[in-house]
Amino acid sequence: GNEGEAAGRVGMARTLAVMQLAACQVLVLCLANMLDSDEDASRRSTDAEWPIFEKIRSSGAKFEARNVKPAIDWQVYRSDNRGIQEQDDRAKMNLRRRYPSFEDDCQIEELAEKYLELLGYVQTGTFVEVGASDGRRWSNSYSLARMGWYGHYIEAVPEYAKICAMNHARHPRVQTHVLAIGDKEDYARVHVGSSLSTCSDQMRKLYDSLDWTQGYHTGEIVSTRQHSLEYFLRAVGIQPRFELLIVDVEGYEWEVFRNFNISEWSPQVVIVEIEDEHDSFKDVKFLQKRFRKLRSYFQDHGYDTYWKDKINTIFVYRQ
Repeated sequence: GNEGEAAGRVGMARTLAVMQLAACQVLVLCLANMLDSDEDASRRSTDAEWPIFEKIRSSGAKFEARNVKPAIDWQVYRSDNRGIQEQDDRAKMNLRRRYPSFEDDCQIEELAEKYLELLGYVQTGTFVEVGASDGRRWSNSYSLARMGWYGHYIEAVPEYAKICAMNHARHPRVQTHVLAIGDKEDYARVHVGSSLSTCSDQMRKLYDSLDWTQGYHTGEIVSTRQHSLEYFLRAVGIQPRFELLIVDVEGYEWEVFRNFNISEWSPQVVIVEIEDEHDSFKDVKFLQKRFRKLRSYFQDHGYDTYWKDKINTIFVYRQ
């Protein structure tokens, strides 16, 4: 009798052990399924409870993206660099340490003296000029290119860009880019009109209505690759705090600056065509609105007005 009772107890214990093992297996399977099916929800819950995780991931992705150099997908004319040494030797002989005089048709009077006051004497600085035209007439940078500065001329009309490149063929640190600069990555419609070429449809219509601009525009339109100013600066390897930025794009200036984080790049001197006191534009509402935005933009981002006339304004970055 005792042996039968002992055998019964052993059998019952075995049965309970099997049942417990089966229950554990079911529990493990259920947990695995829950984890698999709720993986995305779990991630969202974690991000909601700990927003810093998402911030770290976002900033990391942004950091990685900013360290990828944008592609240059436009035509670039590069000058012959064989004259660099000759140019540098000539610059070293400039014992007066002054900038060479600009051409008589330069729009800003005594510009060489103004650069000296604002920048000091810089033998090989960097300038970027948006809206270069032929790179010589009425130029605020030609003498800088001639003395050996690194220069990037940006011109949206291919024919004019080619002429610009020819005018700077003997300036070894200069490049000319067939490109439009705007507020988005796109293709720009450029109304061809010599020095009054513009990407603005409104400006083209306005020029048609003015006496002194008759004959500039014949109806020719070209399509040119457009990038933001930041995209361009990163693509060509410009460093923040470069010396000079010049923008003259006939009514399209606000598109150049609207999405540009100028605080990140902080060019030391900026020359912009802002014609709010020009007799032909004083009563043009859409232009005056744009001009006000431009002046506010520079004031809000740490720039002072150093000099202005009815065509150009020189802004200087507050140190």
